[in-house]
Amino acid sequence: MNRDYVYGFLALIIVTSILTSFFTFFYIYPNITGRPVQDTGNVQVNVVSGLGIAIDTVYNVIDFGNIARDRTYDSDSNSPTYQTPISTNPILIRNEGNVAADIQICAENAFWSGSYVASDFQYKVDMPLLTGSDNCGTDISLNNNCFTGSSGSTITYTNLPFPTFPNPCTNVNAVNNLQNADTSDEVELDIKIHVPVDEPTGAKSTTITITGVDPVTIP
Repeated sequence: MNRDYVYGFLALIIVTSILTSFFTFFYIYPNITGRPVQDTGNVQVNVVSGLGIAIDTVYNVIDFGNIARDRTYDSDSNSPTYQTPISTNPILIRNEGNVAADIQICAENAFWSGSYVASDFQYKVDMPLLTGSDNCGTDISLNNNCFTGSSGSTITYTNLPFPTFPNPCTNVNAVNNLQNADTSDEVELDIKIHVPVDEPTGAKSTTITITGVDPVTIP
């Protein structure tokens, strides 16, 4: 076979291959500047739960004012039943956390020094009807948006035990499942007192500690 013919045939094959590659790259994949042209990634985050219970800065003190012996007073803003010498407001509790919470309370020191009985100092919780408070619904046990009133919450006056030295105050359950949404995260704490017949004169006070706990810890 003629050597020049063979060399010419090989040259033709090489040129044809170059042209084919050029066409494939620039016409079939005209926008490719690198491989791959698209990929995906993931962003992950885990928001941790946090309990946060706060007392409203306006409704944070129950003040019964001047009171008389052997009389009963309460702070119920919904339906006050007992004598209140001044406009007495309850304590307004708010859930500032990002999860529902149960509320426990305890009285840190004895309120009376006379011959008091357990029913002379009682507490309950209720839907707030204070100026600016949340609208929790119309019925505390059946239509309540803020907390579970039908079970686990103390919605009728119940004795709040005083500590006896040297024992610390005992937490008692007050609210079950207080919600954390901004429009339904409030509850009011009411106190009812009966003044012992032999109570000495003078100012009386006690500190109530309010604690938020994980809902699973209270049945």
